[in-house]
Amino acid sequence: MDDSEPRASTSRNNTRRTNAPGQRNLPPFDIRDMSPFGDSALGDFMYGMESNGFGSMLRNNGVPPMGFDPRDFFGSDDYYENSTDDDEFPNEQGSSGDGGSSEDNRPPANEVPADNDDSDDDSSSGDSKEEEYWAMYRAEEQKMKLRKQQAKEGTQKHSSIGPSDTSASGSAPKDTKQTESASTPIASTAEEKSTQARNRGNDLYRKGLFDDATKAYFEALSLTPNDPAPLSNLSAVHFELGNYSGSEVYAEKALKLLEDEEDTNVDSSVEKDKILKSMAMNIASKKSSSWSKILDELSIYRPSLEAEGEYYDVGHDPPNPELDSKMISFKGDLSWMFAGIGDARNFFATLIHLDKAEHDKKTKRKFHFSLLDLKAAAMAKVLVLLHLLNQIGDRGALTCLAYVFGSIIMPAFAYDKLQQTVTALVDKLQASSPVADWIYISEAQRAPLLRQLRSWQQHLDGKYDTATFRQHGLLQASQGKMGRYSTHGAEDHVPPFCERDDVIFWTYGVVMPQGELAAKHEKQLLQLIEGQKLSPRGPPLPDRKITDYIDRNWKPNVTLVDIDWEAKRQNRDSKDPPDFTFNPPELAYVMFACQEFLLFCPDEQHAKIFGLSNLLEYFELFFRSTMLALKELRSRLCVEIVVGEMNDCLERIHHDTWSTRGQKQGKFDPQQFPRLYNRVHMSNIPDYVGGGLSTFLFGVPLLQREKSSALNSCVLLNTPAFNNYEDYLAEYTLLTGLNSVERHFGVELRKDSSSLNGWGRPGVVLHDYTMWTVRSQGPPKKLPANERMSRAAVEKYLQAHLLKICLPYPRPKLSAHQAVRTPLNLTVLFRLISHLQSLGYPAHWFSDILGQMLQGTVLTTARAPRQLVTTVGAARKLYSSINISVKPWLAELTTLSSIWRGLLPFGLLCEDGLVPDIGRVSKYSLKFPTPSDDMLNRPHFTVVFWNTSLGAVPTSLRWPLLDDEEGDRSRKAIKIREEGIHILTSFQWSSDTTTASFWLQSDVVMAMQKGDCKAYIWRLDTWQPVTSGVSVRDHIRKLANWNGENISDKNDEEELPVRSASKASTKTANMSSSTQETTPTPIVQDKQTPTIPAHIFNDVDRKLVREFQITLMRLVAAADEDVKEPGLPNSVKRVRQAYVRAIAEYRKRTDPSFTPAKPTKFENWPLGELINEVREVECMLLGAPLLPADLKCQMHVAKLVAGTMPSAEVPSKESLSFLEKFDQHIETRKRYDAWKEKQSKQPQEPRQVNPDCAPH
Repeated sequence: MDDSEPRASTSRNNTRRTNAPGQRNLPPFDIRDMSPFGDSALGDFMYGMESNGFGSMLRNNGVPPMGFDPRDFFGSDDYYENSTDDDEFPNEQGSSGDGGSSEDNRPPANEVPADNDDSDDDSSSGDSKEEEYWAMYRAEEQKMKLRKQQAKEGTQKHSSIGPSDTSASGSAPKDTKQTESASTPIASTAEEKSTQARNRGNDLYRKGLFDDATKAYFEALSLTPNDPAPLSNLSAVHFELGNYSGSEVYAEKALKLLEDEEDTNVDSSVEKDKILKSMAMNIASKKSSSWSKILDELSIYRPSLEAEGEYYDVGHDPPNPELDSKMISFKGDLSWMFAGIGDARNFFATLIHLDKAEHDKKTKRKFHFSLLDLKAAAMAKVLVLLHLLNQIGDRGALTCLAYVFGSIIMPAFAYDKLQQTVTALVDKLQASSPVADWIYISEAQRAPLLRQLRSWQQHLDGKYDTATFRQHGLLQASQGKMGRYSTHGAEDHVPPFCERDDVIFWTYGVVMPQGELAAKHEKQLLQLIEGQKLSPRGPPLPDRKITDYIDRNWKPNVTLVDIDWEAKRQNRDSKDPPDFTFNPPELAYVMFACQEFLLFCPDEQHAKIFGLSNLLEYFELFFRSTMLALKELRSRLCVEIVVGEMNDCLERIHHDTWSTRGQKQGKFDPQQFPRLYNRVHMSNIPDYVGGGLSTFLFGVPLLQREKSSALNSCVLLNTPAFNNYEDYLAEYTLLTGLNSVERHFGVELRKDSSSLNGWGRPGVVLHDYTMWTVRSQGPPKKLPANERMSRAAVEKYLQAHLLKICLPYPRPKLSAHQAVRTPLNLTVLFRLISHLQSLGYPAHWFSDILGQMLQGTVLTTARAPRQLVTTVGAARKLYSSINISVKPWLAELTTLSSIWRGLLPFGLLCEDGLVPDIGRVSKYSLKFPTPSDDMLNRPHFTVVFWNTSLGAVPTSLRWPLLDDEEGDRSRKAIKIREEGIHILTSFQWSSDTTTASFWLQSDVVMAMQKGDCKAYIWRLDTWQPVTSGVSVRDHIRKLANWNGENISDKNDEEELPVRSASKASTKTANMSSSTQETTPTPIVQDKQTPTIPAHIFNDVDRKLVREFQITLMRLVAAADEDVKEPGLPNSVKRVRQAYVRAIAEYRKRTDPSFTPAKPTKFENWPLGELINEVREVECMLLGAPLLPADLKCQMHVAKLVAGTMPSAEVPSKESLSFLEKFDQHIETRKRYDAWKEKQSKQPQEPRQVNPDCAPH
């Protein structure tokens, strides 16, 4: 062999890896194609480095080979725990190719990585998600190898996609060993029995009985150990179960028996490109997408066009203490999440009971309460109540509490106390001071609270006077009372001995102080009222003197007003006061009506014991008890105040992206706040935000993994719409029974749920609370295989959700009791898919299901809803299988797939072009005319883009969109669905500017700009437009790219229909890494000797840095050369240019004398972030990192290269070892360089390289 020629190519595929001391010996892996580079300069160069020793040096120090085994890269090497140098597969006693016994061929239980149903579900871990993604990729690759080899054999009988129906040898076996053995009766009998066993296994496989099928395939394998077909069948079973590592093991064994391993590499042209392109896009999406960014940019809901939610000032349900014996017995600190806290009555009741329980137990544990509400006004009112409660022993504070909580207007002395409290809170919030040593309010939360408090401090700017407040309050209370009569019958709830106060309220709208309090502050009013005859039979006509006195001297309860809501609510005169939904007599009764609330029973006997004789004293009793509880508990208490939307906040906590938890404040460190809670209380908020599906997707993940934990909610908004609770669950989850809900959301219905008192009865039971706990203690477990749905059922289930989100059934706009809302948009489909995959369903199912959706047509047995409420029967129904078009939503689906791709816990393998590059996803805005409709507070709106070349937009849109037996299947409707319309379910709306903003792939927007497309806002409850159309060409504006680049639309020549040539050419020049601007000359000149930073003075490390810089320069030069290749796809160019810029910037860190002509986006990046950038781009393009996989080793090498390693630590053992291995291969590199130069002088076909160097 010529000295200038490199080693034979066999070393590239068959040379065993040598492990560093102390490391386990690992089996070798093929070096895989460097696609998307393929047979390119960079691929050639990188393999040259690999073959001449650079890769070996890296691997000896923990770096995986090019075409790395993902299990090595992600540190998941448990599979090799018992392997030795001579074992291709661990724990294997003999070779499957030498006629060993069945025990030799059947892997032991610990050989094949199995999907352990009882193992902890660590699907939330980034590492485990990566491992599963790469395992699926490798299993897919082995499937392709089997396909290729079996095609060469002229048969598809061993397909790893599904069971083989006949033996590997077939009717005309090519395996001479099998042919010889077939001539003997014994072998023939064994082969026939093996075929029978496999056929039996195939039947079981098709029925989904994988355990029994596995036994049959092992029986076949024991009879014909040299037949690859049973191994292929076992690979198929494990693949279908989602055990991709096991599938790979069996596929590799089958391939070994096929003996033509040289030809079993996956074809690099089509199928391999599909896998590696998916890998690259997944990494790119993962880099640019994060939970924080998704939650910031993509709402869970369709927006309402009335931006400000309604303020519910006072609740209606009895205070329910969120504490029970199971929770009290829990050993450890306790935490509560009150979502939709309202007027905080449940929190106060919990404090009272907690004090009693702790007094009995004598424990010293701590307690955390997260109080959350969508409305800043609600949280500001709670803050006022907490501040007053903290003034223990102050009678004025106690009376003020009663009036703030339970009255429409209040006397001047109480109002003065309220204003003192508001002023004190404003001062503390402005000064960033703690409100109390047991209350935490982050800086981010203070602004909305201050806005409300200041409006109350300024007496609502004089907008409402007492007379208007009082009269309107009486009118609203009367209307509310009549409404309750119609629902629950004519029954008044008035506390004992308060009949006179009840009459006073219904006559004058006041809660009268009594005794010393009245004599001190309201003596004149007391005398006026005592002079009037009041009968419990009905209120008399109001006395003008009394009403005049009240209107002059009493003040509005300003905490009942939300200035944000008042500014936004529709069709109201500016002087019209807000709605009041309570009356004080009933409220006082309700405060003690809960059976679990044992503080006081509202009957005459207990009223006499407590000395209660008027309404004010009932309220004071409640808050006095709360004050005493707070006095005992506040040293161990943390109350966290949060303004936010429930599901958004719960999801942010779950993914640890809750920015409202800010800096330390006093004794509280938000980093130590709980992310799991013993109790999550949702009230009836799910009625408005997705019902049971939201409860389970967002609430359950925050429960402590203990049986004592619980989540509870009730149904109030639309109780009459549901026949029973199971229909309620079916409407939102589309699961067909309680058992299915419990299995698939990891919950268990608590037997002490108050709703169980009437489970199965229609209507009224839904008012009661339903309580759920976790199904099992400890970390979440995957669902056992026998409890999972079949693949067909999962496919139908997700398709049904897709159709339900896209085509909700029409619903009455004005009927309050039938207001079953459908607020969730298409982003919930990706959340649901991720959740199901975490239960143990095979990842490739979801990749296939989502891939089918992304083609625009689904073959399904599901249908869009055909009734207002999807009952259990409707959810269970199977229709005939038909193709249904979902192309109107395809632009949004593909855009969301690109955004979510990096966060999905599996790889998305789909056809080329279905999912756009994340760099092509941009944010746009459109300004619309003012919506012309009422009831705009419903979250039922969507953006519709209409191709006007098809004529006028239909007046009712659902029918032409409905592609089933009940829809329009005319040619015109088909054309509309295919090319006439795009619909967006996820967008943000600004009611101030009547502007919609949304994320969409740029090619769709460009096509709409070139055509004559108009945009509308449509409502989906009535399926009618609420705006006229606006031209997309004239009004759409680009705001940002998802990756943060090209923020201004004036710098993107592709997005707008008109662009000057000069701007376009400038943009092209700026983006090209081959120009001096983006890739400076010193970086791309391969022959240049790099400069050594002066601060690296040690000879050992100077040599290391020089070699490392040369490596970087070669990589950049090769990549830059490839960019210039004609015909290279733009998507590959962009990625490759990013690689050039990243490596160039990384080299800059090693050479201070190098200064780029133009600053890059990495200019001020910390060292660690820059390392991650380089690693991710390298993985995306090459499949192999330059730096060691171990993070400590990465940082050490990076510090040496960047010159930040302290001199006292140089040279370290790591650097000496690193360099020693490097130096061993310098001569080999010289031989390679000489050989490469020789090869370059020989004429070759374009784009061809020597097969000994280029990867295949």
